[in-house]
Amino acid sequence: MKKLTLLFGVMLMAFCVACSKDDNNEPESAQNVVPEQNLVSITGRRTYEAKELPELVAYSNLAKFYFGDETALKIFKTAIGVIRNNRLYALDTVFANSKSLIGYKRDWHVESYSFTYNSTSAKGEPIVLSGRVSFPTYKNGTGNEVASLSLYTHFLLHEHNQAPTIDDPSPLVMRVLYNSAVVEPDFEGYGLTKDVPFPGFSYEAQGIQMIDCARAALQVMRSRGVTLAADGYSTAWGNSLATPGVIGLLKVYDTRTTQAVRDQIRLKSAYTGCGPLIFTELLKYYDEHPEYDCEGLIYLPTFFSALPQSIFGGYELKDFFADWMQDYMVEAEGGEEMSYFEGLVKHKMVWNLDLPDSVSSHGVSNFLAADMCTAEGHMNYDSEKVKILLKVMDELCNWGDWTPKEDTYLVHCPEDNFIPYVSSRTFYDERSSSGKLHFKNVSTGVFESVFRPHAASTAVSLFLSMMHEDPASAFKYTL
Repeated sequence: MKKLTLLFGVMLMAFCVACSKDDNNEPESAQNVVPEQNLVSITGRRTYEAKELPELVAYSNLAKFYFGDETALKIFKTAIGVIRNNRLYALDTVFANSKSLIGYKRDWHVESYSFTYNSTSAKGEPIVLSGRVSFPTYKNGTGNEVASLSLYTHFLLHEHNQAPTIDDPSPLVMRVLYNSAVVEPDFEGYGLTKDVPFPGFSYEAQGIQMIDCARAALQVMRSRGVTLAADGYSTAWGNSLATPGVIGLLKVYDTRTTQAVRDQIRLKSAYTGCGPLIFTELLKYYDEHPEYDCEGLIYLPTFFSALPQSIFGGYELKDFFADWMQDYMVEAEGGEEMSYFEGLVKHKMVWNLDLPDSVSSHGVSNFLAADMCTAEGHMNYDSEKVKILLKVMDELCNWGDWTPKEDTYLVHCPEDNFIPYVSSRTFYDERSSSGKLHFKNVSTGVFESVFRPHAASTAVSLFLSMMHEDPASAFKYTL
């Protein structure tokens, strides 16, 4: 444990010491952009003192998911300790252009507001969603500026009560210590809309919702006298399943928003741990590597149930999935008994992912309908339903020839045990000539022995996103 704590202290200090070519993508249209004033209402307010943040951050859902309670607390206490021991001045040039940081302004605290805003659903329909913005401000109510916005596209949450508007601040709220504001959408399927499916593969829909959330967050900030500095900008960050949401955000920002919206958001950089999830390729990878754990396929019913059912060629959603999902009965929230499939569709089932003893997490045939697979347990590419499934996935995850205009840092571990490495590598190889994509392999060093491989893919991205003031210098210090 001491070695782990020391590792993060050394990493943070190493980062602190470290102190184009553009493509011709033009916006295709301004579709799906809601009116300028899209804030519906402010629904809650919480305040935090700087001394409270290490504990709050450590006990948040992301830290616990990757590190466990005790380890998470020690990691973030160490990080804050390094900041405090150096009285923050060592971090000024990296984080905040020599501006003082929240932790040492005795008359500042962190304000965190939940709010609702107008946006667009995965089905292309108007929807009201919830989100949160957290920022440093003077305790006496005097207005101030923040240097940047941090846009966090969260992963598939394990419980409804982990939604940003319900849970305590995520690790990225640490960035308010660096004079930034953190924007966290609940997204469709959580918070205000917890009773509808989470459209996990509708990446551009998530991008639209993130941009709309950021615009509403700026309106909340203005109501408190807090603004983005004249030279301020935004960064986006996502881990695990949220990483394609970041890529979706970049594509929507580059190709589907008005100049007025881009002038508001000023997106400069992005950080992803696990890549954009080109799911047709991943599904084929799972099929060709039956030894690989593909338990992530269990989420398909809830993701697809968020989409218009007309796209499934006359089939019902259940027709695409293994019979055991209809036969395996589970106890859902509130003690209600239902089939595993029904639970996935209605409630995401993220609180109960225990497969029956008779079902392996390896091999696509354990998740897809029997008539979609061969006798050997592989996908039958001649099956009409397989063709429909691949077509739907390709339409949702098709990035075309678009390349991000913003500096985008991809981090992935080749031994990742949940999201195959090919997801990042393919995307990078196809677009690396633009000069805007930067790729980091984190397969070597202490991460491999301390964390499980999937966590290694995301932990470095978290720290890079915190170093947003000078990511290029920080990038070379990561493992």
